[in-house]
This record gives sequence, C-alpha cells and structure tokens, in this order.
Amino acid sequence: MTGGHRTAGASYRPLSDVDGRIAHACLALPTYQSETVPRLLECVGGVLRALGPGVRCSILHHAGDEHLLGDLAARYPLDLIPWSRPRTIRIGAGGYQIENGVLRLGSLPWGDFTPWVQDCFLVALRSGTPHLLATPRVSRPGGGADEDVAGTVAGHLGWASEMLAVPFEAANVLVDQRHVVLGRAVGRQLPSRSAAATLQRLFAPDPSAPSVLRMPPRSAQPRGHQDMYLALAGAHPASGRPMALVGSRRLASRILGRRHASDAADAGLARVARAMEACGYDVTRLPCTTVRLSPRWKHSEITYTNALVEVWPLPGPGGLARRVTIARFGTDGGPEAAALDSAATEIWRALGFNVRFAEGPFTWLGIFEGSVRCLTKVLARR
Repeated sequence: MTGGHRTAGASYRPLSDVDGRIAHACLALPTYQSETVPRLLECVGGVLRALGPGVRCSILHHAGDEHLLGDLAARYPLDLIPWSRPRTIRIGAGGYQIENGVLRLGSLPWGDFTPWVQDCFLVALRSGTPHLLATPRVSRPGGGADEDVAGTVAGHLGWASEMLAVPFEAANVLVDQRHVVLGRAVGRQLPSRSAAATLQRLFAPDPSAPSVLRMPPRSAQPRGHQDMYLALAGAHPASGRPMALVGSRRLASRILGRRHASDAADAGLARVARAMEACGYDVTRLPCTTVRLSPRWKHSEITYTNALVEVWPLPGPGGLARRVTIARFGTDGGPEAAALDSAATEIWRALGFNVRFAEGPFTWLGIFEGSVRCLTKVLARR
C-alpha cells in the first residue's frame, strides 16, 4: 500500500458504475449500535442474495464479530476483513461539556466505521493495477472513522491506496463510459471549479478517460448525496444515447394518488434532469419520496436510483445484457412502498433491465438516508 498524493503525470481510469458484471463487492458490519445489527445484517444478506453466487464479497467487521456473520458465511464464500483499530469514540468540538467534573455528551457519536462503505474511496486502474483513491474527509453525524476504511481494505487486498487532494464522498460521484458526474457538494470547500479541474487532471492525460461534469451546473444539489436521486445506466436500447434516471417526488405522488405541491426539492430534481438532457443523456424519471414508519422514527428515504447497475456484452454482434439491483421497500414500508416498488420495476424494465430486488428492512435503513448502493462498494467488474 502506498500513501500520499498521486505521482505527477500519472493518470487513473475510474471504475464504471455501469459497464461490466459486478465481480467483487465490499460491505461493512459495524456493531457499536447493537440494536441495529440484526436489521443491518438482513440488508447485507439481501444485497448478497441479489448479487448472486458468482460475486466475491469482502465484509469489513470488528475483530471478534465473525460469529455474527456465521449464517451468511455458511451460504456465501465471504472474504472477511477484520477492523483491527481500537474501538474509539470521536467527539467533535462543542459536542460535550464538563460540569462539576462530570462529562456530559450532547449525543453519542458514531463509532469506528459506518456501513456506508460507498463514500470512503473511489476504485480506479492505473497501468492496469487497481488503486483505491481515498477521500481525506468523510462527513458523518457526530464523527466516525470512515477515513480509515480505504487503507484497511487496500491493506487486506494488497492494493495500492492514494489520498486525493479533493474531499469527496463517492455517493456524489457517478461514472459511465463518457463522464464522471460530480455532485456540486464535491470539493465545495475549494475555490469555484477547482475540484472538477483537479479531478479532470487526475484522469488525464488518458484521452479515453471520461470527462468531468458538475451536476447541477450552477446550483446546489437537491439532496445531500447524488446517488439518492441520480443513476447512470449505459446506452439507451433505442436511441443509443447514454441514459440517466432522476428521481421525482411528483411522480411518486401521482403513483400513490396523492395531490402534490411543488417544493424546492422537486424543483432541484427537475434542474438535474434538464441538465443531464443538455449533456446528451436520455433522461427517465423514477419515483422518490419520504415515508414515516412510526412516530418514533424520522422520515425514511425511498429511492430507486440508489442502485447497482450492470451492463455487459452478450455473445454475438451488438447484444447487451442489462441488470439492476434495487431495494424492495414494500417488505417493511407497507402497501404504498410496495406500489412504488412495482412502478419503479416497470420503469427499469421498460429500459431493458432485468430487475433484482435486495430483500430486507430497507425502509428502516432509509431512515439513515442510504440504500443498496450506499451499502455496497463495487471493487471490480468483469
């Protein structure tokens, strides 16, 4: 494993979020919040079942927690990655006070790592060798140690790891054959356009490397993470143009027979859809909305762009297979979530995709603003 910033003049080819069958994926099982572990295990198992037996799955876990993965390990050939760092709690400035010698926490921070392995790094090839391109910072409520995930995974795999100069979360990075699409939140701490320029230089001088797009071009992201409302999907089966799917709260309301009042979030999603069309994409809208499971829980995010997309060539001239893995929210989200599942399935199928569902309590998981892609870092494609 190597550290520091990349060698001057070297270029990377980022792993596509579309092209090729998934061959190797990484997931994580943190256990510092014991009440979430059974449900999180269900979601992880749902992703493994959807990916199928031909995919190598590496699971990051706390040392000593191997027994929790016993049922999954009996069904799938898991590659276990132990988290060897001490269990620590990071408390940010202002997150505590001391009164009469008593430490009082405003709230209990996140522990060592989270299940959101997607955010921590990008996967890229340089001279045919896989590299993990790590972000110097990952924003988590109350803290967390996801900045250390890239080094842990790279060390286990024997891959190189490089720290980028641009802070990013990979939920805000989508890659197809033509473009690296960056959410506006990427590098927002940097001067205007410098994040995109830096990443463009990172992928140059390879003339076949995708160009970098900021999305939306001149306004804030409609949501915190781009993959919660945008997916890339390869060439359209009819037009041959690249496809993008963008969430729509209005469409969700129409499917559920509700009256919809336009809001800032919907207007932001519409801007993304128009901007992707202006960049040459065929855009299809998918339902997205929020639901409330109970008075105890905050709103849960239902989205069908947070997906694992696979497009690969079939034998013979010009044939392509298309497959997408999305969450089934109707499992624990009730009849309305099930209706959205059905509608989203038909939209993906109309674009030529075989739809696979990750089964599990994904509506519960949506309380934490994540879904299938957030849980899963694709490390290699065939």
